Amino acid sequence: MKLRILAGVVLLAAAGTGAYFLWGHPRAAASPTYEFAKASRGPLEKVVSSSGKLEAVSTVSVLPLMSGRVEKVLATYNDRVRQGQVLVELNTDMLQLQAEVQRAAVRKAQATYDLQKIDFEEKTILASHAAVSDYDVKASGTNLEIDAADLASAQASLKVIETQIHQYASITSPIDATVLACNVSVGQSVVEGSSTNSTSLFTLAADLRNLQIKASVDELDIGAITPGQDVRFTVEALAGVTFTGKVQEIRLVPETTDNVVTYNVIVRADNTDNKLLPGMTADVNFIKDTRTDALLVPTAALRYQPSTLTEAQIQEKVLAATLANLPSDQRDRIVEGQKPVANPGLAGMLGGLGRGGPPGGGPGGPPGARPGTVTKTAKVSAVGAPVRKNLWYLDEKGQLQVVTVEVGISNGTSTEIVKPTDLTGRTFIL
Repeated sequence: MKLRILAGVVLLAAAGTGAYFLWGHPRAAASPTYEFAKASRGPLEKVVSSSGKLEAVSTVSVLPLMSGRVEKVLATYNDRVRQGQVLVELNTDMLQLQAEVQRAAVRKAQATYDLQKIDFEEKTILASHAAVSDYDVKASGTNLEIDAADLASAQASLKVIETQIHQYASITSPIDATVLACNVSVGQSVVEGSSTNSTSLFTLAADLRNLQIKASVDELDIGAITPGQDVRFTVEALAGVTFTGKVQEIRLVPETTDNVVTYNVIVRADNTDNKLLPGMTADVNFIKDTRTDALLVPTAALRYQPSTLTEAQIQEKVLAATLANLPSDQRDRIVEGQKPVANPGLAGMLGGLGRGGPPGGGPGGPPGARPGTVTKTAKVSAVGAPVRKNLWYLDEKGQLQVVTVEVGISNGTSTEIVKPTDLTGRTFIL
């Protein structure tokens, strides 16, 4: 019996020891893994992105000036036409018949007028010898005026018909242009342009060597757009080819879609090589700012926050990195926490330290903080102060360290480092 109890105790002890080593024994923490990127120098652009459609700068719709049936179509899509060139001829058979009838009416009116003129001249002579009354002379003169009006009306009607035959029946191009659209075919009946049922026969583009893009820009970005601004754009049809243009104007009438306010910006684009076509979708970049030789880091490095450090540890390292670049007298005052700071812009210079903001007093600081002082917990914002971010790296001992930098423009992928300028080649954690 004693042997069994002793065996049980041994088994329990063994089990406890195994459990201790399996679950209770402290393990070495797994070393974190990092991704790194180097700071380097190179060009950088800050752009406002948008999209729009390429279209002709000036287009003209050609409408018929008379109704009729199409007999000939002398131009079609993409044709280059000259001003006055005939595009369409309408059938004039009925007009020719109407002209013959009207010419007969003119001859009749002319004969009536000639006869009445003789009558008026004779009665005028007879009246001078008192052979007819003044009333007869007046009546004859009135009839002569009526016949003259009838003759003029008949002649004008004939001129209208002849104009339709010789001008309106031949529809011509009003300008030198390229045919973008042709909406007419032989045998089609067209309606005179002033009618509500009339449709455009042709759409002409004055000059396809210069196109324009109507790009929609969000209200948040429209302030960065100015007339004359350089623009770069691409089209899907010509992958790998980049085109340039300039902002011509900003349309002031906003457009609202699903509560999103946009403005139309007109961009002029050179098309002397005729690679671009109206209707193409263009991805547009308005160049807001450029740097030719900037100190650059990946934007992702500026967003990195150590997960192995507490918030307090992060704040301490960030503060230490910032203080290291300050004069000793300012550093001592900040450490003391409540003494006036000699440099009023210091609070703004410390902006953005850590997640909780920099230590400091002043506007936005805790209750009781005196103006012009800094504390360990307050947030300070300074209008126009440089934007500061943190870059983390591993020192020679493999420990996390941070450097506080002043950042400039960014294209989303890379960000400019304004200060300090001696970071080229340094490796930072992403």
